[in-house]
Amino acid sequence: MRVVFGEDLSGSLEASEQYLKTALRYDSSNTFAYYELFWTYKAMGNKSLAVSSLQEVIHQVPKNLREKQQQDEARFASC
Repeated sequence: MRVVFGEDLSGSLEASEQYLKTALRYDSSNTFAYYELFWTYKAMGNKSLAVSSLQEVIHQVPKNLREKQQQDEARFASC
């Protein structure tokens, strides 16, 4: 589980997908949400959506070091 703000989040992959899609509705350039969608779709066994999410990470212009690191990781990630 990922830890956010000191809390261990629990829930389903489907809930994760919905939360991340909601984040993207508010900020369609949110590379963190795309990157986390990659992991969600990978866990769900949906290779095409996982690849699509990675491509979004790669094609966005990074705004900070974290986004640049995620972009670098996305280039080498495998589904």
